[in-house]
Parts: sequence; C-alpha cells; structure tokens
Amino acid sequence: MKMVLSMARRGGTVLRLLLLLALAGVVAAVILNQRAVGRLRLENQELEGARQEAERLASENSAIPQLREAGREAERLRREVQSLPGLRNEARQLRRQAEEVGKLRSENERLATEQKASGAAAGRAPMPADFIARAALGDAGLGTPEATALTVTWAMCQGNLERLAQCSLDGSSGFNGDLDVERQRMVEQMRDFPGFRIAERKNVSDHEVVLGLQASPGGSIVPMKLARVGNEWKVLR
Repeated sequence: MKMVLSMARRGGTVLRLLLLLALAGVVAAVILNQRAVGRLRLENQELEGARQEAERLASENSAIPQLREAGREAERLRREVQSLPGLRNEARQLRRQAEEVGKLRSENERLATEQKASGAAAGRAPMPADFIARAALGDAGLGTPEATALTVTWAMCQGNLERLAQCSLDGSSGFNGDLDVERQRMVEQMRDFPGFRIAERKNVSDHEVVLGLQASPGGSIVPMKLARVGNEWKVLR
C-alpha cells in the first residue's frame, strides 16, 4: 500500500512538472507571438510611413510643372517691373514731343492764316503805276541801273545763272555747287514773285547807285547796289 502511495505521489509530481513545462512553453509561445506581432506592427507602421511619404513626393512632383511656370511668370513680371522706369521716361518724352508738335502745328496754322490775310489785303491794294509785273519782266540789258535791276529779277525768275553772272561785277552767279540743282531751287524760290517797283534811288557817286526794290505795296524795301563799268551797270555783292 505504501508502495502504491509512493508511486502515486511520484506520478503527481511528474504530472505537475509536465504541466509546468507545458505552461512555460505556452508562455514562451505567447511571448514570441507578441514579439512577432510587435515587429509586424512596427514594419506595418514603417510601410505606412513610406507609403505616405511616397504619396507626398508624388503630389509634390506633380506640382513641379506648375511651380516652374509660376517661376517663369515671376521672372517675367520682375523684368517688366524693372523696365517700368524707362517706359515712364519714354512716355514723358513722347508726351512732351506731342505737346511741342501741337504747339508748332498751332503756330503754323496761325502764320498761314495771317499770310493768307496779308496776301488778300495785298491783292486788294492797288498797284503803284511804276510797279513792273512778273509778266512784264525781261532782259532789258545793263545800260542803266534800272535796266540792270529788271534784267537781274528776270534772270532769277528764269533760273538763268549765266545771265545772272553777267549782271554781277565779279562775273559770278554766286553758286559753286550743282548748277542744275541751284537753277531749280532759284526758280522754286521765285515761283510766287509778283514783280517789283523801284521805291528808292540813292546816287552814292557817279559810278555807284543804290536802288530800293519793293515786291509789294507797303512791303519791305530790299537794297541793290550797282556800280558802273564802262557803259554797263553791274550788281555789287
């Protein structure tokens, strides 16, 4: 009986040992499983962080073209802002020039109006009896101061530089450039010449006379100095 009890006690002890070992294995398994779960959670968190970072980078990369375009636009605006002072200065200069052009135009219109008015008044004024009209001009020779004055004005209206040179004391027409150009220029300048009258005559000496020529009644008197050379009277320059 004692032997049976002893064996029973031993069997209970072994059973307890086995149970303890099994419990220890279960605890170890649970601990290992918890550690594995912790690692998995950590890895999952790292993967989630990596995924979110990847999404953020992708979003930022998708905005790069817009950012580049915005940068180019900002640079263009910066250049325009830098050029504003020059544009303002140019605008001020253009406004001043426009004002000057307007003033000149107004002045030209005023002068044209006055010229028309004076021309109309001159046209209404009676011509003096000694007035030589343009149509009556001609080559009157050089025999007298008056004849020379008539010949000179005729030569100028005709652009006859050769005859004009013959009327001069120094034998020159006074032009050294292209004679054809000077001829055309003189004809153009004398285009509106209506004629003239000898308003004054001053005898300086037996060989020198000063005539005062007037192209319109009440107009200015232009002096013409002449000197006698032999039987001819020529213009002194």
